Amino acid sequence: MIPDPFLDRVVGPYRIVAQLGAGGMSMVYRAVHTRLNRPAAVKVLRRELVDGGEAADRFRREAQAAARLRHPHVIHVLDFDVVDGQPYLVMELMEGGSVRDWAAAATARDERPALAEVLRITLDALDGLGHAHAAGIIHRDLKPSNILLTDRGRAVLSDFGIARVAGDAAHTATGEMLGTLAYMAPEQGLRGEVSIASDLYAIGIILFELTTGRVPFEGDTPLGTLMKHVQEPLPDPRSLNSDLPPPIADVIAWALAKAPTDRPTDAAALAEALRAAAVQCGLALPERVDLPERELPAVISGEARHGFVGLARQDAATETPLAQGAGRAQPSRTGPAVFAGLATLFLANLLSIGFAGMLGSFPAIISRLWPFEILWLAFFFSLIAWARRGTGMLTPIGITLAVGLPSLYYGLSGDWQAWWWWVFAVAATPTAILSGYALARRDPPRSVARLNAGLVVLTGALCAVAIIGAFLAVR
Repeated sequence: MIPDPFLDRVVGPYRIVAQLGAGGMSMVYRAVHTRLNRPAAVKVLRRELVDGGEAADRFRREAQAAARLRHPHVIHVLDFDVVDGQPYLVMELMEGGSVRDWAAAATARDERPALAEVLRITLDALDGLGHAHAAGIIHRDLKPSNILLTDRGRAVLSDFGIARVAGDAAHTATGEMLGTLAYMAPEQGLRGEVSIASDLYAIGIILFELTTGRVPFEGDTPLGTLMKHVQEPLPDPRSLNSDLPPPIADVIAWALAKAPTDRPTDAAALAEALRAAAVQCGLALPERVDLPERELPAVISGEARHGFVGLARQDAATETPLAQGAGRAQPSRTGPAVFAGLATLFLANLLSIGFAGMLGSFPAIISRLWPFEILWLAFFFSLIAWARRGTGMLTPIGITLAVGLPSLYYGLSGDWQAWWWWVFAVAATPTAILSGYALARRDPPRSVARLNAGLVVLTGALCAVAIIGAFLAVR
């Protein structure tokens, strides 16, 4: 067995005394300040990731994001430095372990976590989250293993490794999808859009999980989990826990609304609703959480995994881009779609030229066949939309149809005096742009697959009409 190179080693003013946890990105140690005799947690980036770029940048961002915050319910960063080329982060030690540990201890006793204490934890987390949001920081990876407990039962937010910081252009690129799928809002999983609303959605998932013993949406694959967040209605938490008061269940449902605009406006609004629900059902909220008598392992981040029967099994997806998980779940159809579209264009033109030459009417047919090229473009865009399973191609499809339909009419009829078709094109083009943009910004409806398939059939049929009509028009 290879000895741990950091155990019993002095790093800066801290002596490493024990390992608390280890994950794919870093190791976490218990340490003691050599002069102040104060305990701390030291998180060290794995040596094999030091030159990896993204992992080192994420580690640095975690230190910078947490260091900007000073709040009782946000973990305090004490130091950040490098030893032998490996960055390390020093934070206050959370003697109470994580909320996942706390809930697992209740499960081990065949008990549910006490509702009043669940609300206390949630309110503490919302208090810290509101402070982070006010500082322009979106956490992006809230879950029970990233909410820690002090030895006095106070909940503290931790693990800001993938947080989005306002003004950090390098870390706010559109489409970046990091986090844990079981706790990820639909818009975050689909488009990488993160906001106050997406963090509050994660808080809603945590609240659902702690009150029922399971997360609301679990799929067989990462993509399956995401699509359940997007499409399936929220299970009634009272069907899983009949003792849950209806006012609390209503607040959970509010936080887990599919559309971001239907959720609470900020952390304070959600906290106020929880307090009002507690008053309504006569629930007295404690000042702190009672910790189990046995000592729980202190975990400084969500990387040290602990079993929690009945809770989310998707923690292994943490810090994994959605595109990677989705790619494993379903093979890409984009390549075959592009091939099919280009093959259609090539074969249609080849056959049209061949038959036109055989009929001896090549110039007449070609003069009427040109709208096919525009309609083929709509068909090609529709194939891409079907392959990518999204609504992002609706605008180019609409624009090409707006121009292609009047062109088809003129090409087949030769009636260039019918000016109303051009009015249609002028009106339809901006309509297609605006409606396509609006639909692309929304979570895809349940029928998005049928919509894209229908567009493929429609545009393909129009292409066929353009070819057949050109030949019939010159007969």
